[in-house]
Amino acid sequence: MYKNGENKIFCIGLPRTGTTSIHRAFQYLGLKSIHFPKQLWEDIHHPIMSEFSAFSDTPLSLLYPKLDKAFPGSLFILSTRELNSWLKSCEWMFRYKANVWAFNREPTKTFHKELFGTYTFDKEMFTKGYHEFHEKVHSYFQNNTNFLELNLPEEKKPWEKLCGFLQMEEPAIVFPHHKDHRFELVDRIAVWLEDKKYNNSHS
Repeated sequence: MYKNGENKIFCIGLPRTGTTSIHRAFQYLGLKSIHFPKQLWEDIHHPIMSEFSAFSDTPLSLLYPKLDKAFPGSLFILSTRELNSWLKSCEWMFRYKANVWAFNREPTKTFHKELFGTYTFDKEMFTKGYHEFHEKVHSYFQNNTNFLELNLPEEKKPWEKLCGFLQMEEPAIVFPHHKDHRFELVDRIAVWLEDKKYNNSHS
């Protein structure tokens, strides 16, 4: 259950598993949400922890044990996706959008190297990383009621499942599935602008 101001919500799924959609869903629920909180890589107690309630995307998939210990009672959502579909999406992203989305720069290179053993697309290594990551998450959160697994491409009632977990009222709008690559680019630009605005205000 989400308790306003008392606990945090972390979407810890791998890239290309719907983390942007869940970020937008958090916003539609009235939560102050940040996507790709790279500041936490160096410091999980970074000031953004007090400014935001919900967090999604890398590096959370690498930090969830530390976050769980540092912020007791927090809620964790594993966004996931069928392997072959995920691999195709990753191949598109890493081969055609790596430069646009700064995948060839730090700290993103380090995030992907930690997760997959490489910062360029390799089907075999990504498959291995996918399985190892999910096995570790499932083992860590076994029988934990503060954990939800959400497969957005296959979930027919995502609002019901998400809001049931958070114990929040379902909004009367369509769940924000971001399947169109054009819209994903717009979202990336929006995230970049939000990050720039935050950095300027704290410089």
